[in-house]
Amino acid sequence: MKASNFDVDSILNALIQDDPELKNHKKELKASLIQCKNKVFARKTVIDKNRVSNIRKKVGLSQSQFANQIGVSTSTLKSWEQGQRNPSGCALKLLNLIEKRPEIIDDL
Repeated sequence: MKASNFDVDSILNALIQDDPELKNHKKELKASLIQCKNKVFARKTVIDKNRVSNIRKKVGLSQSQFANQIGVSTSTLKSWEQGQRNPSGCALKLLNLIEKRPEIIDDL
């Protein structure tokens, strides 16, 4: 089944059957499921590609060293630096933290 071909009410009823407390949130859950079905997502993380490389250079590491320290592949880091992909919410938070406190890179 494709993600956009699901029945919202069937899924909603199955969720509520599995966890009856969700009945209190039925309206919000249904709205979220409809958004997913229509491929409308709440948030998209966007970061300037130069910012990622500037953060890495600020701590004085190569791409492979920096990628290893933050727990991503070198190809992922390169794709961020080239603007092909954007870091996820968690990765972006980590980059923001490193930007503000570069010394924490040693603790990762």
